Amino acid sequence: MKYETIIFDLDGTLIDSDYYNMTSLKNAINRVEGRNLSLDEVKKVSGAPAKATLDILGVTRREEVMKEWDQEFFRQKGRADFFDGMEEVLTALTDAGVYIGIVTSRERPEYDAFFAHLGLYEKFQTVIFASDTENHKPHPEPIEKFLAVSGRNKEGAIYIGDTMFDRDTAANAGIDFALAGWSLHDVPCEHVLALPASLLDII
Repeated sequence: MKYETIIFDLDGTLIDSDYYNMTSLKNAINRVEGRNLSLDEVKKVSGAPAKATLDILGVTRREEVMKEWDQEFFRQKGRADFFDGMEEVLTALTDAGVYIGIVTSRERPEYDAFFAHLGLYEKFQTVIFASDTENHKPHPEPIEKFLAVSGRNKEGAIYIGDTMFDRDTAANAGIDFALAGWSLHDVPCEHVLALPASLLDII
């Protein structure tokens, strides 16, 4: 099937930020609660909304950990960048008339603080943040909100992500999903894209 609408997850799909994000969370939990979780333990919740992440990891001092997590990540501001080749692919998709957008578990203030240097508002036609919906991944509302705001149809739309939360969000919303094979995660699914350039094969 050829796709006319490509919706991207942000962290670990468009932006190579997973290591910085998860390391920041690990350090925050250690500082606030004195629990030295391994990076592998923390990576298991990569891609989940922040509140769900804290629940899964058993964080009790939630507000303190969230504040420390933000501060720790802010110290690494500007380090996260697009995966190699991604910007060129985005330009090619736009030139080909494909509608591209983002559905992310990030809050809008987080983007403005950490990722403004990447210029996503200029590159993508619609961006849906966690703060734009009441329910979050894997609930279908974020995808449904995107489709409502953009005026796009489910038919011809696909969600590109790197976690099981992304896969399940797409399934619950009734659209296709493909795994970003260049990411850190191995998620069972039907379609895997090896490289960002592989996106040009599905339009």
